[in-house]
Amino acid sequence: VTISDSKEKMAEGSATDEDDEKSVAELMRDAKALGIIQNAVSDQIFPRIANADTAKM
Repeated sequence: VTISDSKEKMAEGSATDEDDEKSVAELMRDAKALGIIQNAVSDQIFPRIANADTAKM
């Protein structure tokens, strides 16, 4: 779920407040995890995983 998806749902009126809260919490958790991964990975390895769509390659 992206921020634009959340905005579209809000515009359509199909998302409830609880769904919005869950979406925001999920986005924040994902962003935090991404930051931790980026800081932990060396500069040599990072370019290989930066554009990955899934965990499996």
